[in-house]
Amino acid sequence: WYQRRVHGLQIAVSSLNFWVLLCILRNFPVQAKALICMPSHAALKNMADIIPRPTQPTFMPPPAFPEHLRIDRMLQPDANGSVPHADVAFDVGPEDGGPGFGRFLAHRVVIGAQSPMLFEEMRKLPLTTLPLENIDAAILRVDPEISKEVWRSALQFMYTGVVNCPFVNDVHCVVELLLAAVRYKLPRPLLDFAQASLCPLLPDAPPKVALRVFSICVGSMSAGMDLSAAREASTHMLLGTAHQLLEGFQAQDACPILERVVSSVEESHFERQRQQWTEQQQQQPVTQRPPPTQTPGPQSGRQMHMGDPLQQTAQWGTGVPQMPIPLSSFHPPPYQQQQQQQQQQQMAMHAAYAGMPQQCGGGYPMQQCT
Repeated sequence: WYQRRVHGLQIAVSSLNFWVLLCILRNFPVQAKALICMPSHAALKNMADIIPRPTQPTFMPPPAFPEHLRIDRMLQPDANGSVPHADVAFDVGPEDGGPGFGRFLAHRVVIGAQSPMLFEEMRKLPLTTLPLENIDAAILRVDPEISKEVWRSALQFMYTGVVNCPFVNDVHCVVELLLAAVRYKLPRPLLDFAQASLCPLLPDAPPKVALRVFSICVGSMSAGMDLSAAREASTHMLLGTAHQLLEGFQAQDACPILERVVSSVEESHFERQRQQWTEQQQQQPVTQRPPPTQTPGPQSGRQMHMGDPLQQTAQWGTGVPQMPIPLSSFHPPPYQQQQQQQQQQQMAMHAAYAGMPQQCGGGYPMQQCT
């Protein structure tokens, strides 16, 4: 019983059969978590050895603001100790105050021009009289997980155009900068700097840091942002440490995390295949390119199911050439042999989990999902 399940899981991992892995995680969470968290058979750690290692992103510092546009001078206090024309106050640090708390004065026109998220939040806030600062300003509470050192660096960039982060070797502060850039849609250079600084720090960081970075990258607030570098780096770390990190988790809490991790690997895998195919097509002379073929509709050809990796070829979205990509160009061997291999793997998993309710992730009986 035990050996059959271990063998079936290892087959799915070694062949990168994401459909089978997701099916197991969704339908057999207790058994899946128990098998994945076994140090002697760390299946996801083997996957980390199979897939390509994440590439180190590069960061090109943007040019600083020109000398005649020294808006940072607007932050210098006047003779009365007030910041001229300041109309927003950022409260940063712990909500209960303390030594980590700080207040930064700024100008809504400067901040709102560089952060649409902060612009919307500041627009809804009323002006409040601040007797200590002697101004009327909107008070905006920054996410408590972002420290005042990190927020100071973000404000300095928005007033100077220069990335100045003295905490570049502190992985926790860099994660806070990534959170700030994603949470408040800060300018792109701050996001790129956070990812480029974070990727080399993650391998030596605790596994919980990788989980925090991964949750930022796949959360709802990251929609529309390019976080591929941080997402792939954190995913690779989680694959190698999942058997340790999730050991104390309940199965119903661990398996949704593992689903997102496996789905992230699947997305990167097929995106890499798409890029390789595009490069091959660009290098091939136009006269030698195969003619366009009709892509099978949802009601024809192979039945598509949720979580089926072959379905990704029809769901890449914008930026993909209109000519459909032959399935045989993705994985050697050709499509027919690949389909036979997946059917054999699914039959092996079916035998390994005999005696349990056999349903795939889409709710179909297992024999209909081959």
